[in-house]
Amino acid sequence: MRILSPRIAFIFSLAMLFFSCKEKRQFMNTPLPDKLVIMAELSAGDTVSLPISRSMRAGTGQVTQFEKVKTARLTLTNDEQLPLPVQLNKNAIYTTNPAAVYTGPSVIESRRRYFLRVEDTVRNDVATASVMMPSPITIRKVDTSSTLLFGTLRVFSFRFTLQDDARENNFYVVEALKQPMKRVRYFIWQQKRYDYDTEENKALYDRVKGEPGVRLLSDTTTSPQYQRMELYSKSRVFDNRHSPLSEGPYNRLFYTDRTFNGGTITDTVFVNKEFFSTTDPAQKGRIIIQVKSVTEDLYRYLKWYEEQKESGGNIYSWLLRPGVNNIHNGIGIFGGCSKSSFIFYYDRL
Repeated sequence: MRILSPRIAFIFSLAMLFFSCKEKRQFMNTPLPDKLVIMAELSAGDTVSLPISRSMRAGTGQVTQFEKVKTARLTLTNDEQLPLPVQLNKNAIYTTNPAAVYTGPSVIESRRRYFLRVEDTVRNDVATASVMMPSPITIRKVDTSSTLLFGTLRVFSFRFTLQDDARENNFYVVEALKQPMKRVRYFIWQQKRYDYDTEENKALYDRVKGEPGVRLLSDTTTSPQYQRMELYSKSRVFDNRHSPLSEGPYNRLFYTDRTFNGGTITDTVFVNKEFFSTTDPAQKGRIIIQVKSVTEDLYRYLKWYEEQKESGGNIYSWLLRPGVNNIHNGIGIFGGCSKSSFIFYYDRL
């Protein structure tokens, strides 16, 4: 299993694909112009999360440096001109992220167009973009089992039937993730919640546990980070034919509706089970298989990114091609997706 490092495994994985793995300032050997960088994926049913950074020439100009933009003024509206509030998120979980993250409580909807305007108040320039969210994805049937692949590889078999929406061209991505989880203990005293699993708070609990209403409680928390699981397929309908790997492993499987527009497709993907369960508390969690309908720009970028990773190519050169970048006066991809998520529990927390 390939495990994403914490710096590239946040929910806004599109931005993390683009940047390299250094903590604060990102460098690459492909020179890019000095522009706002927006690598964002709106997900129907989820709240807003928008990573914003800036590309700057460094040294002799042949290297690009990325810096967080913490003073941007963002405006996000939908096709009814309704503004969706967003602001800089200063949560510590984003500290090592290479882009500043702006979040908001509004829930993204399918079949709506969203308009984004980002103003860099320091450099006095503005980048804009829009995205038409895909229709809701429809999964008719799911079957699961455990089996062996290639005679020895233990895999989780996920067989699904997808109903395509004939009203639009659709682009699908399948991926499998493990989301770390942990059980935490806490207590409430004087209307304040305390984490029991610290020496200081354990001592406090021992002092106040006899007071009315004070008792030890437990809860399960999920991490904003994910581990990516290896995928295999024996199918001939998926769109990974660029790969010399044939049956896998892949990070993602790609499908278009060219051969089943308006109809259904049934396919089986296999997930490496090596890390489905573990005794390591830091690695315990739940398995999430996502079937996503994504915008065409996002599909093409993700597919190209995987091709470059497999071939050892330049993962940044895509955005230098004319007509690829969908950020006006900026660099990046503003994409969208609708998804169906299937969650499986193997670890005992």
